[in-house]
Amino acid sequence: MKEYTCMTFEKKDRVAVITKTNEHQGFCMSQELLVEEIRALRDAAEDDDVRVIVITSISGIHQGAYAVSKYVMENATPMQVREVIAKGHELGRLIETIEKPIIGVVKKEAVGGGFETLQPCDFIICSEDAKFQQPEAESGTIAGWGGILRLTRMIGWRNAQRMLLACEPVYGKEAAEIGIATRAVSAQEVDATVDELCNRLKRYPAQSLAYTKTDMHKAWEMDLRSAMDWEIQALSVLMAEGLHRDSIPMIMRGEEPVFPEYHRLIKGDEWK
Repeated sequence: MKEYTCMTFEKKDRVAVITKTNEHQGFCMSQELLVEEIRALRDAAEDDDVRVIVITSISGIHQGAYAVSKYVMENATPMQVREVIAKGHELGRLIETIEKPIIGVVKKEAVGGGFETLQPCDFIICSEDAKFQQPEAESGTIAGWGGILRLTRMIGWRNAQRMLLACEPVYGKEAAEIGIATRAVSAQEVDATVDELCNRLKRYPAQSLAYTKTDMHKAWEMDLRSAMDWEIQALSVLMAEGLHRDSIPMIMRGEEPVFPEYHRLIKGDEWK
């Protein structure tokens, strides 16, 4: 397997942690980091032992795609530019469609492409003074890795106009208030808050988390009637799995339910 040069990838206690380490590139979303992060996410998605995925940075910073932009401006043809943009979209779509909860961690700032590639995460935990910004319009471009669409859905029309048209930054506490972040805590509490959330999510059955996450995205991607029809099928499959038969009585007795492990039949291109 190829080594990672712009990030580290570790698995411990059922949590896979992707940590951006590319200080030499200003912690920006470079071509190399895009490719490596996609590879790590696919690995974590197919590992039965991984229940939660965390995306963080050794600096607390998730910077824009400046290295990509510099290469595009100096070397790329229009068709190659399209490839680069599509790769950013591939990363975002992968985060949305992996059937495991994914937590983004921002201790200092998430700007431009660095912010866009965290927006699809299921949770974002940040420090109270963390900075979030989409400054593309001031340089003559747009937030083209899904930021315009996701941000408008996340925080509403008026707040999105502030960030996308006026390029205003939003900081930790307000980010949590308007829906960018799940929770904003002191810088000293970020790691503990992430660990607490991971421990909570690890207790829940993988199947119910998978269907819940997928169903939530169906709400955006389908008309309401079609999404409701999909939900009927999803719940029917889960009920047939029978996880609730023992867990509900245990919860009603005040006990912690224990669920059987879920094992994938297919990993990559291979049958187990």
